[in-house]
Amino acid sequence: MTDLSGQSDIMPVAAKRGRRAPVALAAALLLAACGAGQDVILPGERLDIRAGASTETVPAQPPGISLPAQQANADWTHRMGSSLHRTTHPALGANLTQVFAVNIGDGDSRRARITADPVVAGGRVFTLDANATVSAVSTAGQLLWQSDLTPARDGRGDASGGGLAVGGSTLYVTTGFGELTAIDAATGATIWVQELDAPGGSAPTVRGDLVYVAARDNRAWAVDTATGRIRWTLTGVPPTQGFGGGAGAAVSDDIAVFPFASGEVLAAFPQGGLRRWSTVVTGQRTGMAAGTVSDIAGDPVIDGGTVY
Repeated sequence: MTDLSGQSDIMPVAAKRGRRAPVALAAALLLAACGAGQDVILPGERLDIRAGASTETVPAQPPGISLPAQQANADWTHRMGSSLHRTTHPALGANLTQVFAVNIGDGDSRRARITADPVVAGGRVFTLDANATVSAVSTAGQLLWQSDLTPARDGRGDASGGGLAVGGSTLYVTTGFGELTAIDAATGATIWVQELDAPGGSAPTVRGDLVYVAARDNRAWAVDTATGRIRWTLTGVPPTQGFGGGAGAAVSDDIAVFPFASGEVLAAFPQGGLRRWSTVVTGQRTGMAAGTVSDIAGDPVIDGGTVY
């Protein structure tokens, strides 16, 4: 820009930079001088930021534990051994070798997964493949029978999930087709089928004259083992997402505990189905995709008056 006298007041860029340099240097020296001084200690009482926390030290050598005698289990009627899902120190040989290998049907694929753990009863091993085929194999490795539980209404057989449990001479099976089926353990013949109106998902639990199922729509079912008729149902908090398979109910003589995909755990009286209590137990895992899933991955365990 030029004033009325015709002289320009535009300053060269190099000159501007030259004037800024002393200012920047002075600011840097001022900051350095501040950092070189001692910290200001504020007056007042000092409080422990971890007041109340335990000050006990962890011993270098943990105390010894006493285990009960090992126990060999001829029968393993549920995914976790029993309806309590608590097993007392099971025996396992030191040198394990393969006894047999039998084809039980379809394995994992992009659309289907095996979610059922094998169960054992009466000298038979029962399995459920990825597409709703149940197999019975003798403990010697002989295939005894197979049964396809795909409903007639759905011939594709592409709904995976489900589980197994044995009560007496009957095998109870949940499937991804939303059905609970009772099967004669000796012959593979179907005794009855109960619609759950939702994928069964989790393994059933048998206790007394009832079979209990935690369906994937967050409903608790108690079904008569002999007839397949519904004794009672309870509804929990609706889920938003869940795992394939899912956790199953744990049942004692006094309480039935149902884990749901919403993260809720619901407890009821086993016979009448009266709700005793419910609570949400799942938290979040910051920064992980799994943190958005509220489902409970492990079966509850009942030990005395405590549920784990």
